[in-house]
Amino acid sequence: MSSGSPPSPSYGHPERLELLTPPTGITSRGIAPILPADNARKRVKEIIDGNFGFLLVVGSQALLSMVNIVVKQLSSIDPPVSVFEVSLAHLSVIPLELISVFQ
Repeated sequence: MSSGSPPSPSYGHPERLELLTPPTGITSRGIAPILPADNARKRVKEIIDGNFGFLLVVGSQALLSMVNIVVKQLSSIDPPVSVFEVSLAHLSVIPLELISVFQ
């Protein structure tokens, strides 16, 4: 401490410096840096697999927000469309979708 500079992270022991540095490919936030294009699909799959539950919650919140917006828009027209009519229309389209998918 004679020079007045702050102590190094190794605190005078060079072997400790290896323990304090993150492994190669990992940043200080613990996230791997952007990879080349050939590994992009693998990285996206890893992110989706690691955050699947969170993505389900985000997707459900987005879907319910859009449904809420649609219901408000349908309620504002004259005469208003009830939620029952919207549900009935939706349920009548599902069998048609299934028929078209499985043909």
